[in-house]
Amino acid sequence: TTTADQQRSDFGDVMGPEAQMRQVVLYFLDPHDAAAHRDEMMQLEQMKGADMRIMATSLGRAVRQASNLGAGLPTGQPVEALTGKFPPEGGTLRYKIVPPKRELFYAARCLGRERVGLFGRTAGADAAVMANSRRTVGEYIGGLRAEREDRIRTRRGREEDAADPRRRAHGHMEGSLGVPVFHCPGLKRRRGALKRSLNPAVRDDETPLFFSYEDLKEAWMAMRNGAKAADRKRMPVSPPGVEVFNLMDVVTSIDKEQWRSERRAQLRLSRRFGPVTKALSSVPVLGSAVARGGSGRDDAEAEGKGPSGLEKVTFVPSSRNVAYKDRITEKGNGKARIRPMKVWGREMM
Repeated sequence: TTTADQQRSDFGDVMGPEAQMRQVVLYFLDPHDAAAHRDEMMQLEQMKGADMRIMATSLGRAVRQASNLGAGLPTGQPVEALTGKFPPEGGTLRYKIVPPKRELFYAARCLGRERVGLFGRTAGADAAVMANSRRTVGEYIGGLRAEREDRIRTRRGREEDAADPRRRAHGHMEGSLGVPVFHCPGLKRRRGALKRSLNPAVRDDETPLFFSYEDLKEAWMAMRNGAKAADRKRMPVSPPGVEVFNLMDVVTSIDKEQWRSERRAQLRLSRRFGPVTKALSSVPVLGSAVARGGSGRDDAEAEGKGPSGLEKVTFVPSSRNVAYKDRITEKGNGKARIRPMKVWGREMM
């Protein structure tokens, strides 16, 4: 869900005043967070009477637009005739993804909470922070970012970071919040029998990553209720060992794994048809095409790792978000779509 914001960005960006007033489009992963932000905006004097609505879009579009850093993306306004630059106001838009505060509350009690920027001394402390208002959460995260920048500037470290490998590995997330996705080791997703019989490549079980902890818990309960009586006794009521990951880390890892898979296929072909490609490399037109490839370091990286299991990952959207999207689709935008009436009767003659 999206909304436009010309005020301070969510979760308290510790930036200069000109960056804080920069026009930003926020993509919310929780419709209730979007509704709360809209209500806060409507209380401003200059926003009274404005038609602010919550719209739905795809996660892929949000990630593509939010990945453009710096000044952002152009809005379509013409550049200034004398300078050739975009106008300072309205020329470009920044896009940001706002993590769901509800899921961050659950992520605080899961393994790997440091991946999404939760560095409290205890899991309960992080969960208590996420139960506060968005402004309070923003001030807390901004304080962590300022503290981390001060430690980097003075080259000081923390004792708890040295003792915990997770804190050392994900220290860059301190002062930021990631988008949490949840995984339970004992929870698998099996494709339909017809699909598995027609496509041998999809016979393996999928590894679901849930955007909602509550959906993960419901899926676990459904699997437990459908199991045999003997197996059900051994299965706990709550899903065990739930681990939280950062969505951006998972997407980046999947992209790297796809590159490795493609590069491995290219290396296998080059070994099989090596003499042929070597002979064709002397041809002026074909030489550059057949010689195109990665560096030695890239080839070693592609060959050194086998399948990582990321090809089995599938994302499960939040059922609350899907239901909200269906409701706003049925409701529409409140505008009538009546076409102009055609002329008839005597006017047709």
